[in-house]
Amino acid sequence: MKLIRFTVADSPHPCFGVVIRDQAVPFAVLQTKTGKSSPHLAYSRSYLANLPDSEWAADAGLSSLEAAKRIEFGPYAGWRAPARLYMNVERAYREFRNEPSDASRDSPATFDAIYRVAKAKGIEVEF
Repeated sequence: MKLIRFTVADSPHPCFGVVIRDQAVPFAVLQTKTGKSSPHLAYSRSYLANLPDSEWAADAGLSSLEAAKRIEFGPYAGWRAPARLYMNVERAYREFRNEPSDASRDSPATFDAIYRVAKAKGIEVEF
């Protein structure tokens, strides 16, 4: 399943969803069809919607690590391991660079970056 960000003509905000049978399906539609709701996805402004600063940061020349250190966690600060935000910022950066979304990650470097984000934000790291 591929997670995507897209726009629609009648909304200035990006939508988030998945690709099903070569069609973009917003999270809100999935929730309506399944009858299951999530307050964090209710308006297709999911966790990823809290990352608009990542595009600004990329345009400003910041690395994905520096961007993740600066972006506020917002309503997701209470989630377990919120420093994983780095992985989403890095994913957004890949889109901005037109890189394949399924390119492999350097796992040790990714976990090192998550650790650095946690330390920068004063989050206790669990092992």
